[in-house]
Formats: sequence, C-alpha cells, structure tokens
Amino acid sequence: MRLGKIGVVSDRFIYNDTTGALFFNPDGTGTLAQIQSPQLSGGVALTNSDIVVV
Repeated sequence: MRLGKIGVVSDRFIYNDTTGALFFNPDGTGTLAQIQSPQLSGGVALTNSDIVVV
C-alpha cells in the first residue's frame, strides 16, 4: 500500500495534510474519480502503515 500526493496517479490513497482530506483512487490511473474517505485533522503525519484495509 502506498500513501501519496495528488497528481501521482499510481498512488491509491491520497492525503491532503493541509485540509485533512483522505481520498481513495480506485483505479490507480486517475480515470475514475477519487473517493473521499474520512475527514482527518490537518497536519497529521500520516504514513501508509497507518491505513489498514479489511
């Protein structure tokens, strides 16, 4: 799993550390719209190991 930034289409989870918005990129290509997951607090130091998908 990878946590990345907007504009890198291969990243599946995108976290905006300013607003706290966490998005899921369902296809990894940018063709399908990103889905916003939970709204987190801005400024959180989030890494890929903080996300668990069950």
